[in-house]
Amino acid sequence: MKPFIIRLFPLLSASSAAYTLLQSASELPTDTYEYLIAGAGLSGLVVANKLATAGHTVLVVEAGPDARNAAAVNDAFRRSEITPELCNWKYTAFDSDAKALAVLVDSGRCVGGSSSLNGMVWFRPTQAEMNILEELGNPGWNAKELTPYLEAVENFNVPSKAEQLLGATFDASSHGKGGPINVSFSTPLRIPSLVARYKTAFSKVFSGIPVLKDLSSRTGAVVANTVWDIKFNAKTGVNQRSSAAQGFLYNQNNIKAGKLTVLTNTRVAKVITDAKNKATGMEIRSEKGGKGIELRGTKEIILAAGSLQTPAILERSGFGPSDVLKKLGITQKLELAGVGKNLVDQPGTLLGASLATQFVNQSGFVDAGLIFAPIISLTSIDQLFGSSAAKTLKKELIASIPKKAQAAVKAGALPNVAGATALYNALSKLITTEKQPIAEFIGESALPNSLQQIFWPSMPFSRGTCHAVSTDPFDDPAITPRFLTDEFDQKVVVQIMKQALKVYQSSAMSTLIDSFFVEGLGVPLNQFNNDTALLDYVQGSAFGASHWLGSSAMLPKEMGGVVGPDLKPYGTNRLRIVDASILPLEITSHTMPMVYATSLKAADIILGKQ
Repeated sequence: MKPFIIRLFPLLSASSAAYTLLQSASELPTDTYEYLIAGAGLSGLVVANKLATAGHTVLVVEAGPDARNAAAVNDAFRRSEITPELCNWKYTAFDSDAKALAVLVDSGRCVGGSSSLNGMVWFRPTQAEMNILEELGNPGWNAKELTPYLEAVENFNVPSKAEQLLGATFDASSHGKGGPINVSFSTPLRIPSLVARYKTAFSKVFSGIPVLKDLSSRTGAVVANTVWDIKFNAKTGVNQRSSAAQGFLYNQNNIKAGKLTVLTNTRVAKVITDAKNKATGMEIRSEKGGKGIELRGTKEIILAAGSLQTPAILERSGFGPSDVLKKLGITQKLELAGVGKNLVDQPGTLLGASLATQFVNQSGFVDAGLIFAPIISLTSIDQLFGSSAAKTLKKELIASIPKKAQAAVKAGALPNVAGATALYNALSKLITTEKQPIAEFIGESALPNSLQQIFWPSMPFSRGTCHAVSTDPFDDPAITPRFLTDEFDQKVVVQIMKQALKVYQSSAMSTLIDSFFVEGLGVPLNQFNNDTALLDYVQGSAFGASHWLGSSAMLPKEMGGVVGPDLKPYGTNRLRIVDASILPLEITSHTMPMVYATSLKAADIILGKQ
């Protein structure tokens, strides 16, 4: 089959955009491009777009299909219909004893990656958590540098006057205008009466927490309603997902014809390097056990496969911890002890309640819950525990850092004590000095009569691993999250459970509620003062929030870092990592806006603009 050119008319321009989309490696017209990119997710498409716009030839290799015509992907309200075949890896994760965990891991596997699958929640990280990147030894990675990218990527759609009267508040100064990613409230506005009740309850339970017009206006803790990367299409009646595929591929008119090719249904086995560890190409495969095909990149090879796949590609290429590579029979080319370590996500669970009869099926209080998280509370340590208890807990946290660092290294979750200590000190500073949130509470409901709070620790100390299991890219990586193995994290989740109950018992919420229930495991209300029972429940039911970061951390080499601020793995040349795996710490915003900013900055670094 010959390659075909797809020409699309962009939404915002009368001129056409051109790129080549292939479904098989046999269709490739050449084996040589200036840039080869592993992964057509958010980071891969952003960087590919910028390189192709600058006139370079780019090939992006994507493991999944092209889902541009899939209603479940495009319609934000049909997200629950996205199948593994369409756009979801649905990985199995394991505990420290290699026992499979009950909850599978969602991760995007199609053009657009997780931006085509995720919950679409949109708000910015704070200046403090962006600045901590530079403080950890990455010059130029700070709020001043990253904020312009956050502004440039966004096109905020102001809610209607009627929606504003129903409670759709916003701060225009905290949003961008004219960017490729649409950001909006949903149409219709979700459960406005219940959102107002949640706001009141959160503000009462978490004393001193600011109730703001916009999540992106915060400096730390906040209660505010949510916007998503969507836009309502009045003609079709659909809230259209504004994914990276929509924003940086399908609807772009600045990509030069013939410069950008996307190859789907193909996996990257490894990076090809010479004797001096200069990246010269990549090996790809189209089926398990299949023969590898070598491609050549004349400028750079770029890894954008995400926090759960990029480490495995590095390890199959001979870059990683010696013990991992030895088990796989892979000849080590470089000792990069941090590859696949420092994996972090936010372990969530939930608490539910049943609506009183008079509120059942009332649209202001309950709906089908077709788009996630209409109201969010991000709480600091003082607000979660109370100022007196928090004062003691802060002292204990700071004193425990050496012990935490040693335990994480012993468990194989962090590469060395110096790096672990620096990471944990940075987290401690954000929590104790910068007063950043340590917990996220999401207020929800679902037809006909269910209320739910979904919650997780925002800045967990627990660290896990993600490693290759063979030389075949069709074998999923071994993901070991090690959720809630840290003592501070355990204290946080127990307190989260107790405070979630208080939210429902508050005067703003109690009149709505008929009865309480705990999802999955019946913890009676009289057991909510039993810390052991609560911790057992959370540890048994926790699921990742799909905010996976850290497994190819951007840190100094002596701290176990994998890449430096130029995004090159230490000891290599012409190889870069641009995805979420470079971020060494969890962030308190949902990850998507931050990763757009880091990806845009990465493109500028590659193009020599920084």
